[in-house]
Amino acid sequence: MASVRAGEERMQGRKTLLEALRVLRDHEEVTEYGWVLLGMLRPEHYKGAQAAVGQGVVELADREMRAELSAYEAG
Repeated sequence: MASVRAGEERMQGRKTLLEALRVLRDHEEVTEYGWVLLGMLRPEHYKGAQAAVGQGVVELADREMRAELSAYEAG
């Protein structure tokens, strides 16, 4: 019974990750520069986005990168 439950939890985690990636892609397509503010995401998508960061699928901008992106957007 425990292995079935673990499998269901993994499947749900994958669904959450895929849904978050879809939402990130949709937001990215709308933006001019292709970056998405995590604050724009619903909590369940934020969790998936963090999982994607952990897997190296998406990149989370550090302070320096955010400053560069802000300067690029302003320029």
